Amino acid sequence: MKLQKTVLAVALLAALSACSNDDDNNQTTDGFNLTIAHVNDTHSNFDPVKSSFTMGKDGEIVFNEFGGYPRILEAANEIKEDATDAKQPLLFLHGGDAWQGTAYFKLNEGTANADLLSRMGLDAMALGNHEFDLDTAKLASFIDSVNFPLLANNIDTGLDANLSGSTNLKPYQLFAFDGVLKRKITEVSDAKENEQIVAVIGVVLEDMPTIATGTGDVKFESEIVLTQITVNSLKAQGVNKIVVLSHIGNARDIVLAEGTTDIDVIVGGHSHTLLGDFTELGQGDNGIYAQLVNQKDEVGKTCIVQAGQYAQAIGQVDIKFNNEGDLLSCVGQNTLLTNETFYRDGKREPSDLLTGAEHEKVETFIDNNNLIDDVDENDAMRVHIDAIYKPALEKAYGDVIANSPTDINHERRPGDAGTDEHGSDVAPLIAQGMVFWANQESVNSVIGKKVQIGLVGAGGVRTDITSGDFREGNAA
Repeated sequence: MKLQKTVLAVALLAALSACSNDDDNNQTTDGFNLTIAHVNDTHSNFDPVKSSFTMGKDGEIVFNEFGGYPRILEAANEIKEDATDAKQPLLFLHGGDAWQGTAYFKLNEGTANADLLSRMGLDAMALGNHEFDLDTAKLASFIDSVNFPLLANNIDTGLDANLSGSTNLKPYQLFAFDGVLKRKITEVSDAKENEQIVAVIGVVLEDMPTIATGTGDVKFESEIVLTQITVNSLKAQGVNKIVVLSHIGNARDIVLAEGTTDIDVIVGGHSHTLLGDFTELGQGDNGIYAQLVNQKDEVGKTCIVQAGQYAQAIGQVDIKFNNEGDLLSCVGQNTLLTNETFYRDGKREPSDLLTGAEHEKVETFIDNNNLIDDVDENDAMRVHIDAIYKPALEKAYGDVIANSPTDINHERRPGDAGTDEHGSDVAPLIAQGMVFWANQESVNSVIGKKVQIGLVGAGGVRTDITSGDFREGNAA
């Protein structure tokens, strides 16, 4: 697989230049190099998402499927394998909002995500706002059942009966690296003399109670103030490589970087931003991946990354530090993960399947474009999902009730991913459906009024309406 081939080449060069004595001791004589693989806002998309891309900015449209948990896992495993071969230390991080999004969550709440995310090999995850959609008792159950820490430094759970006792909800996690060997440590003093320490600090929305309903008695603090306090404490203990794992959105990540000092990297979530120029794939130019932002002191710089939404892409950033822990460089990209079945029309009829030379043309385009890759699903995870969770999902989605002749785009903010000044095309349909329902005779007879307008918050709409069959469960 050519996943992240450009980024890997940079990583290999960095690793080789830093390892002149051919040992695995993590480049202690010439700085430290770290790879971060990351996802965010996966929203229970265990299965691939029906989508499309263009072969060139004005090229023909190809209808495909992106991502899904098994494909993300396979891509992450390949990045890990490549990093191991290059003797490159690595972290795999999740920027929050694993909950909600599909009927898998409606049926299983946090339990299915806990199961599948624990099979991903994640090192840490930020608390997203949708992790607070139920109540703190169910959130605590999720946190205590996964095999990686949940991070949030700017919250106080002391008064919440359910979360106050959780040992797996932490302000930050320390990782000690000896070459590619990695272990979690609790205190800086737990590190051995030859190990390099990387701190990963969690940051959540300071205004969480205004957008989430299940925050209980948790107190949320300033993103900037509390994070700077945590960073200062770690710096005072000798930690000089600091990653923030945030779920506050790309715009606020920039504000956080500009309002603090000594944060080297921010791995983000919440705004669903597929950073990078994807215009050649018809996915828009969504901002700079691995953007360098000046810190508050106008001396240091912070590198910011984020990897889109719905488990469709994986990000990889390679970071180089000098011996003092100063950020020297960060380079990387997001890669959209496609299947290898392609159609010329969104209805995906058998007659629309691309075969032979037409299929080879698409494969050649993918092979020559670094921002998209065809990745197989991880077999073990696919079998597990299909056996344990898929039967109930199929039953819940029910019958086909309509057919959409084309994709209907949903973006929460106008202008994102090629939308116009009106933004989402799905939200108005939902509002129109509400008006239709309210004006039925059975409802009118109760309310005694004719409804003329429906209002829907675009943030409450979770996905596009893909072309093809529309089932009862798609409207839930």
